[in-house]
Amino acid sequence: MAVGRETFDSRTDRATVRHASLSGFGSASFFGKVHSLNILRKMARYTAIWLRRRLVQDMSLTIRYWDNIRVQVSEVRTRRRLRARYYHRVADLDGRDVFYIPLHKEPETGLQMMSPEFFHQHAIILGIAASLPAGAVLAIKENNKTIGRRHFSFYEQVPDLKNVRFIDDREPSIDLIRRARATITVTGTAGLEAAAQGKPVLTFGRHNMYNHLPHVIEITDFADIPAAIAAYPEGVGWLERWMLDRDLPLPVRRSAAEALGSLHTAAAGDALIDTL
Repeated sequence: MAVGRETFDSRTDRATVRHASLSGFGSASFFGKVHSLNILRKMARYTAIWLRRRLVQDMSLTIRYWDNIRVQVSEVRTRRRLRARYYHRVADLDGRDVFYIPLHKEPETGLQMMSPEFFHQHAIILGIAASLPAGAVLAIKENNKTIGRRHFSFYEQVPDLKNVRFIDDREPSIDLIRRARATITVTGTAGLEAAAQGKPVLTFGRHNMYNHLPHVIEITDFADIPAAIAAYPEGVGWLERWMLDRDLPLPVRRSAAEALGSLHTAAAGDALIDTL
């Protein structure tokens, strides 16, 4: 089912649209419409609560009402500016060596509390961008819940790095995880999703449940970033790297590649077998 501006149907099932083609931002434009409707519903709800409190002379939380309205308006303005000036699509990364950073919401318990040793996302972007090999691109995707709350100067500084691209927040994160050579995070669930798919992960968080996996590298010093990136050269999977590090014999490596192919896709297994 083609979904676009002309064929928008409010009764369209969300699951169907999520799997629709992103060609021309078909499904993305649908979710853009839904998002705008959600903002209007939030503003109407906040207004109704504010009016009810006025009627009962309970104005203790009036300042929160105005703050909520301000955030909703800021979110709309920020999205428009980002899409007009900085956003790229996943399709724009075709043929490029990609590393992916999904940004955390700030402030967030999962960031400041679960990783008290390090949670500076801007510093991570600078460190990774400075360590990427020539021709590689760092793809960054903003957290939907942060748009309108993060100061716009953050978005103005990051694109000054020529090997960094802001990806439209309407693009599915799973597509970026699959396309990227490695996913980079602090404590985000995107790291868990990538690790579960057997994709390399570079993590700055020391307490993630998946840090013990062989294809997850924990970074505790910025000086370690170049070595961590070099550990996963383009076209070499984590399983092959892990086996080579342990000098496993070729028959064992081939058997592992065949098992990986049966667990994921035949194409992935064949590609790995060809490299052994």
